[in-house]
Amino acid sequence: FAGKPFVLSPLTQDKSGLRNMIQSTTTESISQGLPDTSGTNIGDAILSANTLLSGATGDHAIILLTDGRANIGIDPIISAEESRTLANPIYPIAIGSSSGTLLSYIDGNGIRQYFYDTKHEPLKADIDEEVLQKLASISHGKYLRAGDALSFEKGIEEIGKTV
Repeated sequence: FAGKPFVLSPLTQDKSGLRNMIQSTTTESISQGLPDTSGTNIGDAILSANTLLSGATGDHAIILLTDGRANIGIDPIISAEESRTLANPIYPIAIGSSSGTLLSYIDGNGIRQYFYDTKHEPLKADIDEEVLQKLASISHGKYLRAGDALSFEKGIEEIGKTV
């Protein structure tokens, strides 16, 4: 969930290690105060995952965690079509409230800073469930909604049973 894709884990079969990495990930895991790191770049994240998975053998999938709407980078539908061609199913997981939580980051001084639009109105997370569902459908994955930690954990377990 950033303006540039960041890889959380290299390719691994260590499911418990991956689970620990996912459980420790927060919105503060990526410094949003750096240049070109704000925004939601879903399309480029999928392309990055496709590149990582090129040459992978066995069962594999892309788990896409997002708290927003693609607003920067390549169109995620184009990226999902590449995923389908490469047999990389996408499992988008929407994290957060559909009512829109305020977008913020922790600055270098440990102070929470909020993102504002051009009218100086606070920006809120805007999950585009329609696009996320299309990404899953196009790539033969499944869309999941995680409004809380328990539903997130259940979603990860569900993915683990299919991949």
